[in-house]
This record gives sequence, C-alpha cells and structure tokens, in this order.
Amino acid sequence: MFVVNSNEPPNPASSSDLADGTTLAKEALIALAEVWYGHSPVARSILKQRILADQPATLQEIGDEFGVTRERIRQIQNQVERSLNAPGGASTKIATIANLVRPGLAAITTESELEGQIKTVFPPTIEGFDEVTSNDQPEIGQVTDHPLVALAQQLLKKELDYTCTDGVCFNKDAVDVVQDLKQAAKSIGDDKGIVDELALQKHLPDDSWVQDWEPLVQACGLYRLSGQLSLRDTAIARTKAAVLSIGHPATKEEVAQLCGLTLKHVGLHLSTMPEIVRADKKRWGLKEWIEDPYHGIPAEIIQRIEEDGGATRLERLLEELPRMFGVGARSVETFARTPRFQINDGYVSLANPSLIALRPFEEVIHGRTDDGLPYWRFKVKSRYVTGYSLRGLPIEIAKTLGCEPDGRLRVPILFPAGCRPVSVGWPLSSRSGADLGYLSDPLRLLDTKPDESIYLVLEACGSVSLRRSVDLPEATAEKSDHIST
Repeated sequence: MFVVNSNEPPNPASSSDLADGTTLAKEALIALAEVWYGHSPVARSILKQRILADQPATLQEIGDEFGVTRERIRQIQNQVERSLNAPGGASTKIATIANLVRPGLAAITTESELEGQIKTVFPPTIEGFDEVTSNDQPEIGQVTDHPLVALAQQLLKKELDYTCTDGVCFNKDAVDVVQDLKQAAKSIGDDKGIVDELALQKHLPDDSWVQDWEPLVQACGLYRLSGQLSLRDTAIARTKAAVLSIGHPATKEEVAQLCGLTLKHVGLHLSTMPEIVRADKKRWGLKEWIEDPYHGIPAEIIQRIEEDGGATRLERLLEELPRMFGVGARSVETFARTPRFQINDGYVSLANPSLIALRPFEEVIHGRTDDGLPYWRFKVKSRYVTGYSLRGLPIEIAKTLGCEPDGRLRVPILFPAGCRPVSVGWPLSSRSGADLGYLSDPLRLLDTKPDESIYLVLEACGSVSLRRSVDLPEATAEKSDHIST
C-alpha cells in the first residue's frame, strides 16, 4: 500500500490542516490508496471509468472489456464504494475537507474557480509516497495526474455538492433560489411572457443575491429580450419587450430595429396587444403612457361628434386631429366625406346607413354570361397573391352578396374548387367602397399574371366563381369601362 513519509500522527481537522496543504489531504490520499491497491484491476477500471469519468461508462461496456457480466461489474462497484465509505475512510476524510473548503466558496462560482479551489487541496502533482507492499510496483516519489489525485478531486467536488451548467456552478442554496425564482417568474409573467424584473428580485432571500443576478436569470431559463426578462422568446414577446425598453411611444421602425423583426410582423403584433395603443398616426406605446389614444381618423371624428352632442364642427376636426395625432388635414376632410358621415353647414354628424344611395345593378356589373349570371371584372395585382385585399369592389355587389353596411361576411367559391371562401367587407369609413379578400388561393390556382383580367361571377345562392377570360362562357353585351385596379 501507499504510505506517507511522515511519522506525525493525524491532527484534528481545522483550517490549518488545509492552509499548509499537508496533513488532512495526505490522510485522504492514504485512505484512497488503500482502496486503489486493495482491489483488482477490474475495480480500478471501475473507479476510473465510472467514478472518475465525467461521462461514466456503462456496466455493460466495462463488463465486455473484462469478459464478465454487467451484474458482476455492479457487484465489484458496490464493493469499491463500501470501501470508500467505510467509517474513518476516504469519504469521511474528504467530507471533513469539504466542510473546511465550503465557507470560502461563493454560492455561485465559475467551474474553473471551483476546480481551482479543489486543486489547491489536491494538486495534480503529489510527493512523498513510497511503494512498500511489493517489488513489482514502481517507486513513486513525485508523480503527476495520478488516478488517486483525480479520484480525490472528483470526490471532493461531489461532496461540495455544486451543480454546474455551462461553466457556472451553484451550491445547494443557490439551486433552491433558482427553483423559487422559476416558480415566481411563472406567476409574475404576463400573457406574452414578459416578467417584471424588479418584482422578481423581491423573491430573492436577501439583497446579497443581487450581485449574482445574471447567472440566476440564466439558470432560470429566462430570456433577455431588448433588456427585458421573458419566459419565452417569441415574436410578440420581442415586440412588447422592445416597446418597454424604449420607454415612450415609438414608431414601428424604432421597435423593429430594436427587436430585430420585420415591420410587417411588428405592426401585426402592436395592433393585437390590448395593452399597447397608438399615440398618434405613427407611434405606439403602453396604454398607461397615453392619455388620449389614437384610434384612427374615423374613430376620432366619432369621438368628437359624441362629445359635442351629435355634431361637431368640421373646423375643429381640421385643426385638432392634425395637431394631436400628426395626420393630414386633407385626410381628415376626406374621411369626413365618406358614407359614414354627413356634412351640413360646416357640421359633421353620423349618416344614416339606410339612406345610402345605390346605383342600378346593371350599371355596376360588366356583363352577364350566357346563363345570365352577372360578373364584374378586375385586374390582378401582385399584392393580391401575397394576401392583400382588393379595394374598390362596388358596394352594390357587396350588397347583392349579402353584406350590410359596416359588415363583413364569407362567400363560398365554386370555382376554382377547393379554395377557402373569399371575404367581402363594406366599411362605411372606407374611401374606396367595399373590399374583397382571401384572393391568393384562387389566383394561384388559376395561375394568373399581373394585370391579367379576372372575372368575378356571382353564382346562385350567394356564392361566386373566379374565372380567367378563356374559362368564361361567352358573355353578352360586355361593357369595357369600370375595371378595378
């Protein structure tokens, strides 16, 4: 067995035992040497491959190496572990060392710092060991990277009970703090996943933990989005986090630049979050930041009509809305002259939708098929194929399809088959009449080209067909005017 070239009896454990780097560490190595040289080569391999290794070999792998069963390897491992854990043995001595080392370690430290502390106790190079049991073992005066040292380091690390992830190590207290923060973050996070950082910090045991805040945040699995904490990394969470980080009403461009999303995605998410409203035509912010949110020119006109008892001065609208919301006076007047409103003697009020004048239906359509079905012709634009609606559908056609003023409905498509219904809307505040949406599927199936004419055929029972000119039965008395673009 290994013995230490020292006749001094073991001293009681104290900080001085580690300060001089001799007594207690050597006692632990002596105990480990008894285990190492008191067992077979198979047992030593188990120590190296299953106890020392960061990625332990399986019982089967070691059994195959030595030609024995995995159950036999398990039995030998149990014997080795009993030797390590014997009263007064290696495990007991290393546990004593851990109690002396632990107060000098931070609750959260780097893996390199932890390993540095361990190597201070058990340095890679050991001296003063002589082999005295047999002549077939080499004499060891000074040796580097001996398995005994590696085993002692591994056992000490295990006894210190640190959990290491991505180079950062947490002791048991820190692990408990992480678990508490995880639960608190879930309860604090809003429906987008954003977590109030100051509120989360109140769940720390005391202020001393704030110095380790970022490692704790990472260990909780939280994301940093534009400086804000979030339970998840989604586009809508990124959008809201950017708004919060800016801290005041901002444009879509400013938000998009900060969160790394496209303007289209930012605009979509800003418009769907009830807690975020428009400050004016271009800027968005949290509802509590904005005393009078902007809801669009028509809504602002209606608000002032209601404030003034049913009619408001056009002059007020042309002065106030541009000043407050950055919209153009010309746009305000244009909206005031849409079918939603009426202007009498300089006062704007809500119009009666039932009084909207409709043109004769035959003046609106472009012709009829041989079967007598009416159709309306429009030119294809590239944006229709990418999801944009067609603006300028005659309100008379919307009415014929069953859409009421300020309403929207779905209309089935008979041809081409297999398409989802188109969307027909008749917003009274629109300056271009009704609209036709969900055209992308039928236009792709028809393999249309930009500026190609497509015929919207009004079929029976409130359905429609979309056809190219080559697919359309011969029409009668087709008109050449009024082609929507």
